[in-house]
Amino acid sequence: MSAKRARPTTITTTGNLQSPEKKKQTEEHMIKTVSEFYEREDREALSMTAASIEESFLQHSQAFKQKLLDSCNDLVKPSEASNFEESLLSLFISLRRLNRLAQYRNRQIRDRVNQERAVVEERFLQLQNVRSEIEHLQKEINRCYDFRSADEDIELVSLEEFYANAPPSISQEEITRNDPHRQHLARLNWEMQERKNLVGTLQEREGRKNVLITDITTKEHRLKSLKPRIEAVIEAARPVQELMGLTCSPIDVEKERVLSLLPQELSVIVIQIEAYCDIVKESGIILKCKGDYESAMKFLESRQHVFEIPEDVDDEDNQDDASYPNSFLDDIRSSLYNLNITVFLERRTILILPI
Repeated sequence: MSAKRARPTTITTTGNLQSPEKKKQTEEHMIKTVSEFYEREDREALSMTAASIEESFLQHSQAFKQKLLDSCNDLVKPSEASNFEESLLSLFISLRRLNRLAQYRNRQIRDRVNQERAVVEERFLQLQNVRSEIEHLQKEINRCYDFRSADEDIELVSLEEFYANAPPSISQEEITRNDPHRQHLARLNWEMQERKNLVGTLQEREGRKNVLITDITTKEHRLKSLKPRIEAVIEAARPVQELMGLTCSPIDVEKERVLSLLPQELSVIVIQIEAYCDIVKESGIILKCKGDYESAMKFLESRQHVFEIPEDVDDEDNQDDASYPNSFLDDIRSSLYNLNITVFLERRTILILPI
């Protein structure tokens, strides 16, 4: 029903007064009739199309215009003036009715359009929310694809070694062969167990190393404590050496220091010559050692480095090191024997020259 419509009023010109019951029945009948009238008009307005309203409006407006032209041109007869006014008023009322129906129809269509627009806007807002959620999910998916886990940088054992050494409870070869993800998890699990075992072995060997370091430190302290005692013994034995003629001159001390730097082969020769001189009491044999002190020290350090064995090597590694091929030992011996040893027997003087 159209809003703000004026209710039609009924004017009674009868002189007689109506009873209250009859008046109430008449009002109820009028209200019901007006309600039906407006409902019928609303249905008629909604059933009419814009073209039909326009066509009716053109017909009535053309007839209204023609009536006005006839009235202006004095074509209306005096006897037809009453009918002319009624027809003119009827056309005017029809035009107003058509305008009212058109306005009511437009308002109804506008309300329907607004409702549909509200539905469309709501669905469009839902569409925007769904698109935003899709973009967010896509970003999360891309972030998952771009994510680099720390296990990707871990160097794992080869597949052959993994299936050969890993227990069946971890490898599960029937399942992991066809599933790369579970295969990777199984390899990581095996790697973690192996590293735990290696950490345990490392801690055990570090404990052994600490024990050895403690033992070595204790022995070093004992050796350091022995040095003053040895010096005291030497000082105490010095009078006895003087009485027995066994004093050592600074020249002899320097000689012993230099001879200690000789290679093992030359040291054997020196010992044998000194033993020969002591046995035969030969005073004509003079033993001299010439060479570069710094070169000899470097030679001994390099030789000690070659034969040095790390402390953290276990017994199996020691056994492997002990079983070097003969060619390696022959090379070491050849490098030692390549030292040119020259012995001069002139005037019963022996000269040993390590070059």
